[in-house]
Amino acid sequence: MAILRFIIGACLGSFFCLVAQRIPQGQSILRPRSHCPTCKTFLSWYELIPLLSFLRQKRRCRHCQNELGFSYFTAELCCGMLFLTYPSLPNLHSFLWLLLSFVLALVDWYYLILEPKLFYFGTVLLSGIYLYQKGFIYWETSLYCLIISLFCGLFLKEALGLGDLLLLLAWSFWLPLRQFAALLMIACLSGLFAFLLIALLKPHQKELPFIPFLTLGLWVILLLN
Repeated sequence: MAILRFIIGACLGSFFCLVAQRIPQGQSILRPRSHCPTCKTFLSWYELIPLLSFLRQKRRCRHCQNELGFSYFTAELCCGMLFLTYPSLPNLHSFLWLLLSFVLALVDWYYLILEPKLFYFGTVLLSGIYLYQKGFIYWETSLYCLIISLFCGLFLKEALGLGDLLLLLAWSFWLPLRQFAALLMIACLSGLFAFLLIALLKPHQKELPFIPFLTLGLWVILLLN
């Protein structure tokens, strides 16, 4: 069962990459089917096997030999691991929450935005599921988050985007204050480490998406819950 969960997760990870790339551009997630971003050649089924196709083709398109990015491979691996940890998550809401966060993280990775269509629809859906399961929300966490958001919005506009603050405010209703603080600490520390590493490898890169690190923090605290 664990292997099957990983395979399903890896397949969905590949699909989530497609969703994250196309929805912000207003494109269909069904047509056209998967193709090379450079030569536009449609990919055969054996070129779409999660993880294995990337490794077998040595990170290159089989048709034009263009070098492919690591985003698909990383997404397939991470989503496979997410599905592996499903039995350790508290409930269905936590699992769906992580899936939504995962897709939003991919969009942020590609475009440095919080995709509104995915965010608002997903938040409303998750809020309904959460209230059905729990029947209460964490007002104290939300109040603290609102104060932090106002402070960051006024004085730290360049350091933290408004989309990140809006996402955190939505999440604050579903987490006790201690877990919310732990999420922020994990996200900030991992983000700082990644920023320093990228600064060494790619000094010209000035911006770094933050939602992937928020997703990492969320994943950790939900597993430890």
